[in-house]
Amino acid sequence: MQTDRPLSLRCFHCGEPVPNNTHWTTRIDGTDQPMCCLGCQAVAQAIVDAGAQVYYKQRTVTGVDQQMLDQLSPWATLIEDPAWAARHVQTSASATASPTDKISTTTLAIEGLRCGACAWLIEKILYAQPGVLSAAANATSARLTLRWRPELTNLKTLGQTLLRYGYAMLPIGSTALEQQRQAQTRTSNRRLFVAGLAAAQVMMLATPEYTAFDELEPSTIVMLRLAALIITLPTLLYAGAPFFSSALRAIRLRQVNMDVPISIGLLLAFFGSLAASWMQARHVYFDSVCMFLFFVLGARSIEQLITKRALAKRERMALQTPLLANRLLPAPGQVPAWQLQPGDVIEVASGQAFAADAELIDHATELDLSSLTGELTPVSLAVGQRCPEGAINLGVSVRARVLTDAAAGSLARLSQLAEQAAAQRPQWTQWADRVAAHFTVGLLSLAAVVLGLHLWLGHPVEVWLPTLVAVLVVSCPCALSVAGPAAYAASLAGLLERGIVLANPTVIQTSWRLTDVVFDKTGTLTQPAEAQIVSSSQEHWPLLAALTRHNHHPLAQAIYRQAMRRQAAGQTEPPLTQVQAMAGLGIQATLGDQQIRLGSASFVTSGAQPTGLSSLDRKASVFLAIDGQLLASLAFEDSPRDDSQAVLNELRGQGLQTWLMSGDTPDRVRQLGAQLGFSPDHVFATCSPDDKQARLKALQAKGRVLAMVGDGINDAPVLAQADLSIAVAGSAPLALQRADCYLLAPRLSGVSSLLQVAQRTRVILRQNITWAIGYNLLAIPAAALGYLPPVWAALGMASSSLIVMINAARLLPKHPS
Repeated sequence: MQTDRPLSLRCFHCGEPVPNNTHWTTRIDGTDQPMCCLGCQAVAQAIVDAGAQVYYKQRTVTGVDQQMLDQLSPWATLIEDPAWAARHVQTSASATASPTDKISTTTLAIEGLRCGACAWLIEKILYAQPGVLSAAANATSARLTLRWRPELTNLKTLGQTLLRYGYAMLPIGSTALEQQRQAQTRTSNRRLFVAGLAAAQVMMLATPEYTAFDELEPSTIVMLRLAALIITLPTLLYAGAPFFSSALRAIRLRQVNMDVPISIGLLLAFFGSLAASWMQARHVYFDSVCMFLFFVLGARSIEQLITKRALAKRERMALQTPLLANRLLPAPGQVPAWQLQPGDVIEVASGQAFAADAELIDHATELDLSSLTGELTPVSLAVGQRCPEGAINLGVSVRARVLTDAAAGSLARLSQLAEQAAAQRPQWTQWADRVAAHFTVGLLSLAAVVLGLHLWLGHPVEVWLPTLVAVLVVSCPCALSVAGPAAYAASLAGLLERGIVLANPTVIQTSWRLTDVVFDKTGTLTQPAEAQIVSSSQEHWPLLAALTRHNHHPLAQAIYRQAMRRQAAGQTEPPLTQVQAMAGLGIQATLGDQQIRLGSASFVTSGAQPTGLSSLDRKASVFLAIDGQLLASLAFEDSPRDDSQAVLNELRGQGLQTWLMSGDTPDRVRQLGAQLGFSPDHVFATCSPDDKQARLKALQAKGRVLAMVGDGINDAPVLAQADLSIAVAGSAPLALQRADCYLLAPRLSGVSSLLQVAQRTRVILRQNITWAIGYNLLAIPAAALGYLPPVWAALGMASSSLIVMINAARLLPKHPS
């Protein structure tokens, strides 16, 4: 449809003036709506074609801030870089499709996401794109969790699609986001300052009326109220804007949130006071309006500080990895950290952080692992040992060989797990949201009943107005709705500071029901072992190094470390092929036409009687063979971790049963079990993963709730069987482990710390819920009966949610790293 448009007409899509002599329109809900340009017409038509025209009814912000998008363009294009995606996108095989199919997952920030309508539109747009499996936009955090098939689409295409609608995909932690957050904080602080200043001034003006109303001249009262009105009106419009916009947004979405009764109460108090002033009534409530705004904004500012502290550890992790790495091979020079590939050789100067997981290749050094484990004590690493991404080199400059690509690095994996755990909400945090939603509707119904009762009794406005305002203001479903999420977020932060990261949101709730804890032996209850050849020649170290280089079992890593130290100058590793780890058995490889095996005696000889050695050392537990012919036997000097006994005693003191299941020899397992106080009938040796899994099933059949503590790789089937699986820190990289919970510090005390935090979370959750319910049961009837003035109702409402947040903050560590 082509018509001339007056300049005063606004574009239906972006809100800009429509110039004269333009002819662009789009039919939306049966009406031709004006558009200012071909671009807006194209976007509006795309929204209509996608069946998303309801967006125009629900949006709270009209138009696109093109200047903002231009400023963010460099950051938005960053996610198009495949190298950046390699670091921040997690890709895994599809469980339902063919093995060649992949599923990619990432979390991004979205600039322009301001309300529920925006979130709804973003999800609608992305779901319509080929290859997108899920899109979850959060209007509160302005973040998007996206899952897609990389063979069908990519971030560049999806980012450009959203950009056409006025939304920019940004990497979390970008400068643009930090600037936006700082701007929002400054605005909130200004609103708080204005509300506080106005509250002080209006209270000063109201004091004469409270103390000597009958002695004041009518003209003086008029002057005082006029001054209070002049101060209160701009304060209400400016400081109260967040409440009004949130309430309006909820109403447009046909929802009811807590800001709806708050907004109604504020408007009633203001216009009721205005009417009372006009009628020269005795009571006005301009001071209550300003005081309420000050109390609530102050409480929310403190809540934001607590939330910021809870997020601090995750944000520090995002900034821990250096942006650049000094690469020596294959091409020397500084390169972006996310472009490093396995096999690259990098140099890490003293005081710098490792840009990727790497192994030392020139000399030993000391590392600061506090960013990963929370441990402040430096850790010594020898040549051949793994240096995790984010670790800071405390020694002289070292060279290291990169082991993983960017997305599989320790810090990248840890950040992904932390973000995923924070994004998920366990069931015990969600029920309060449903209660709070019905609570708000019930509150509005109660307010209507109170008003109707006063009108039926014929009470004047100065009687029912303060009661009605107090009822609307005093209630606090916020305290109820944040009771669970606040405790959960604080517990996540507290655990992360202690070097414990959750991958499953049910961990805390499952911890409340535990009856038994099952431990693996090697690398779990015991220190990392030292290997030594006890039979045959020392010439087999190069072969042992080649076999164990890329295996992450604690014993394999002990062999590799010893092999790197014991190899003679000039010795080279043989070219093995088809190297394969056999779960619970050992390692198998091919050298030419010979089969090499490293593992138990029965495995390396295929079950035959060992031959080739006159005698086997009784201490040996791992054997090396070629085509079934034994070449060497190895023994391991391992000892219990320093804190194993204390942790076991603490668990037993809590009434938990402890079990030891190991694949090691009976003599060694029984000796360790007796040393650590395990009941003899709770100790099992020579257990394969299938054996352990069967024993766990038998215990669960008796109604036991089990936690399994292992290394996260070799015990994967057992960990999957347990009700709660815990992977301990060790030689295995985090990206290869599969568990509900990860202990990042080299201490078994993380198990007891996890259970302690879980129990404290349970106590604080109960306290929060008890307080939230008890407060509302006492405060709402008191307000409805007229015993609670509006200003005290405002203070009670603000204090209620603040008390819940402060109580939850007790889960945070007192001295964060």
